Amino acid sequence: MLGSSPYFKRLSVGLYCPYEGLSDLVVSLKLLYALKYIYNAKVIVFGSKVNEILARAIEFIDEYVELSYDIKYEKDKRKNRDIINEFMLDYIIPLRAGNKSINFLKSTNAKFIIIRTKEELEYSSRFIFVNFENNKKLQQSNEFLRVLYRARSINSALFDKEISKLSFDIDIQTKKKHKEKIDNFFKNINNPLNSILISPFAKETKYNLRLKDYIKFIKEARTKYPYLNFIVLTNEKTHENFLEHIDKIDEKLLKSIYIFKNDGDILNICELLKRVKCLIAPSSGTMYLATILKINSIGLYSLHDTVYWESFNKNYVLLEKIKDGLNKTDIQNAIGMLLFKLAEFLRK
Repeated sequence: MLGSSPYFKRLSVGLYCPYEGLSDLVVSLKLLYALKYIYNAKVIVFGSKVNEILARAIEFIDEYVELSYDIKYEKDKRKNRDIINEFMLDYIIPLRAGNKSINFLKSTNAKFIIIRTKEELEYSSRFIFVNFENNKKLQQSNEFLRVLYRARSINSALFDKEISKLSFDIDIQTKKKHKEKIDNFFKNINNPLNSILISPFAKETKYNLRLKDYIKFIKEARTKYPYLNFIVLTNEKTHENFLEHIDKIDEKLLKSIYIFKNDGDILNICELLKRVKCLIAPSSGTMYLATILKINSIGLYSLHDTVYWESFNKNYVLLEKIKDGLNKTDIQNAIGMLLFKLAEFLRK
């Protein structure tokens, strides 16, 4: 930890992200890391139930507080406000800066609200605006960096002095039960280090292949690389869907691949990612986790997402159309490029 903070009183900084998406917390991790190790701040995350398990596994988050996002009644709004007010925050940073969120945060006792928005807002001396328009580097940077730079608004001189010293080695600490679960999964798999994880499901993007296209890719990749273990990541909501597709297309393939059905604990996925050679996935929460953990990947990305959701090793198969717009040639080209990228990766 950097010991050069000039503050006599320890700063208290909150991140407001009570949204039902894994990617919201993941994209904020570099920001939270900088708040801790540049300012030695007390870091509080106000989030949803979805992100609680992940947040509690990260050492630089001091407290995680669950809030309700879909506030329909005034009593719920008061409850959320009272919870935030207990922390007497110096700064609060909303991840998304819509009018609804900003007006709610104005009603709290946080001293300053750090926002980036183009919405028309009634002026408040408590607002600190993050201006990317005058910074060419940030205009073309990925979302991890754009969120990180909100920390600069607290003390730009200190931030600029210390930012290059940060390693951003973000360790998501899994527990014994997660390690044992993945150990047991790999127990009957030969050469676990030769494993490729495929995560075909994504809520975050429309740029993706269909399940039957992934199955076709796996079938061809299995033929070319019989020494590799192909693991498909599913969960309670997607598992049966995947099984139905593979039964219709090639039920024999089921015997030569592996399926990891997660039980909802995101730390199982973190531990699994640490054990595999490579992840293949669209722009999604699983891919963003791999980026933070510095795991090699091949991403099925739109051109836009190669900039804003940049992966760790920047290795992509570009999709020019959304899933529903892909024709037969587009799909064949994407599968061919996936096979090429995998071959290229294995040669390194």
